[in-house]
Amino acid sequence: MIRTLETVTDAVLAELAEEMAIRQTKEVFTVFSFGSQYDHLIKLRLAQIGVFAVVADPARVRVEDIEKIGPKGIILSGGPGSMVVAPPPFDDRILEIGIPVLGICLGLQKIARHAGNTVTPAAKREFGVHELVIHNHDGLFAGLDHFSSIPVLESHGDRVEPDGNLVILASTDHAPAAAARWRHLWGVQFHPETTHTPHGTKIFENFCFGISGAKDRFPAKFVAAQKISEIQRAIGSDRILLALSGGSDSSVVAHLVGAAVGEEPGRVRAIYIKGVDRPDDEAHVIKHFGNLGWLELKIVDATDELLTQLAGIESMPEKRRAFKVVYPRVLVREALAIRAPWIGQGTLYTDNVESGLGHATGARHARIKEHHNTGLAELVAASGLRLLEPLDTEVKDTARAIGYEIGVPVELLERHPFPGPGQVVRIEGPVTAQKLALAHTSDGIFIEELRAAKYYETAWQAGAVVTDINRRERRRTGRDLIQSKTAEGKVRTLFGEALRRAGLTNMWSGAILSESVHTGAKGDDAALGRVAVLWAAKRGSGGVMRWHELPEDVLRIVSRQITDEVPEVGAVVYSLADLAPHMWPSGGSAIALWAVTSTDGFTAEWAGLPFAFLHRVAVRIMTALPSVPAVVYRISGKPPATIEWG
Repeated sequence: MIRTLETVTDAVLAELAEEMAIRQTKEVFTVFSFGSQYDHLIKLRLAQIGVFAVVADPARVRVEDIEKIGPKGIILSGGPGSMVVAPPPFDDRILEIGIPVLGICLGLQKIARHAGNTVTPAAKREFGVHELVIHNHDGLFAGLDHFSSIPVLESHGDRVEPDGNLVILASTDHAPAAAARWRHLWGVQFHPETTHTPHGTKIFENFCFGISGAKDRFPAKFVAAQKISEIQRAIGSDRILLALSGGSDSSVVAHLVGAAVGEEPGRVRAIYIKGVDRPDDEAHVIKHFGNLGWLELKIVDATDELLTQLAGIESMPEKRRAFKVVYPRVLVREALAIRAPWIGQGTLYTDNVESGLGHATGARHARIKEHHNTGLAELVAASGLRLLEPLDTEVKDTARAIGYEIGVPVELLERHPFPGPGQVVRIEGPVTAQKLALAHTSDGIFIEELRAAKYYETAWQAGAVVTDINRRERRRTGRDLIQSKTAEGKVRTLFGEALRRAGLTNMWSGAILSESVHTGAKGDDAALGRVAVLWAAKRGSGGVMRWHELPEDVLRIVSRQITDEVPEVGAVVYSLADLAPHMWPSGGSAIALWAVTSTDGFTAEWAGLPFAFLHRVAVRIMTALPSVPAVVYRISGKPPATIEWG
């Protein structure tokens, strides 16, 4: 994992000085990681503006250590903790030594408490993109004078009350202190490190070069050359087995290894594990890797092994763990067969941090979902092998940048990401051969239509999920039943109010809280929530109800309201079927289509594809698959949902 500052000894200070000399800078910033899923993005964004930063463990680094380092500024990340329930470990004396501090999300709440303000659980939480109203353009918002408000990415359940010493700089609908300062302490409730806060880079610029007074901008390193050199030093003349999916990450690793070993044949074998992949993945891999002189490609069919391991398992987390049993078993078996001491894979930092790993600090870490390719070092070592993960410090966009730099074919780099567990996480309930067939066909139709309509390139990722949306409500009693009905009533009320505000009352419409369960990314922890289904219809010829299109802006607003205000909801979908959800047959499985725009995979917005196009795709899927009673489109981004369903 990424090395984190834990103690400040003479040796550490010497190493830090050497790092700064390499980067041609005399300035350093310190980032305290409170365990946020976004904390590595802070370091990346700082590097992009030429600021050198080290990550510190808030449980171990004390004020004395900070005084030895002498950073120009300090940043406190967000995290899954809560100042109300479980504050993260931190030496508050660091806030008193006069070094400028920027607190992000939980970091702001830490500063607010220190300044005498109250932090409370919010009655209305905020997840996703919200509008930030700027009250003071000095300091953090300098240079944004021509904006009275800006979009920001929010992900919080607690809020800071404006009842203490903080000077309020900006607010959102449900966060009266969305940006604030006290003396040399500054804070924002949103996440400027994510790409969905478009002016986030300017905010970091203002903090580092304005408020903190930094002068140096270190030049960017030639990252690809460094990676190749590190691979050469690590594997020497050894053979290596690569896990190859044909996606951008494993493709970049394959080409990095190829550059490291040269044209020497027999050194590199790549295996493609088939069984739960996309319809055209195998042909794609053979096309791009089947005729390379320095790489031997082997197809391993693990379908039966995977289905046996997955038999009877229903929950998404358990299915991920079941896949994680088979995946390394196949890799180890194949590596031992060719006597390769190394196994290489395209693990990203994103994969690690979503799995609850990331920067090694004493703060509790966010855990969104368990990735199949994370935490395998000990298991691999038990077989006498070693793991090579050249991209475990990168996110999706920086990994792709490395690929462009070394000439990886554009078709490989721009192919939509696909989860390692494949269709396993795109099937609700038990994974069966029949459901795999539904997943393959519906996904194949959707991707084919996206390509034909030239929408494939505008989406970062897209897919189809075999869901339980049409399953009748399970038997609920007592408090559980009351809570379920109350939540569904709230969803219907919010949807009805949104339609009335927009003047859309001349139709049939409604909402249900389905039995489908979606993994959410609310705050910095995972949260399972039920899927809310919105629908609208008008009477067509012959008195038959027909699906009706609603304006995208109305759906964006109401979707955000529902996930903010109804804790039981993990994601919202919009029906593309003619029948109202309560009329759908309970047999078969409804298909959920989704598409997102993103840069690094940490955050994502649902893609505003034309609904006429989506309805056409839905009709084609239901025609090809008579057992599918309905098709819906997901209108939640990340947060509050995740990119994949589970």
